[in-house]
Amino acid sequence: MYCGLAKRPPGRLTATFVLTRRSDPDNIYGVKDEALLNILEETAQRLSIKLDYDDLRRGEVNTPGGAFVLKGKKHILIHRNLSIKEKVDVLVEILAGMDTEGVHIPPEARERIEEARRVNEGRS
Repeated sequence: MYCGLAKRPPGRLTATFVLTRRSDPDNIYGVKDEALLNILEETAQRLSIKLDYDDLRRGEVNTPGGAFVLKGKKHILIHRNLSIKEKVDVLVEILAGMDTEGVHIPPEARERIEEARRVNEGRS
């Protein structure tokens, strides 16, 4: 399944879904990584989290990304040179640590976030 988000009138988004084959080993959730990234970015926006991509691997910093609060506002910063799949993985991991219950998230994205939560709970 592919989901493309397109802006319509100001503030309104529409989503388009296209089925993909589940036999693709890199796509076990039925949504292409590009579409899943768009869904996760929209989820961050709905949670009032500012999401940015920047070069996080220059100098002594070597991280794929993370979340922080600055002046009372939540931010997520992800390394811009990661592959789309890696960006999805980082964003899923970050969102798994946040309360997403009050936000509508398409089932494929919610599955990924819930799975990451279960894995994180198993590490505790």
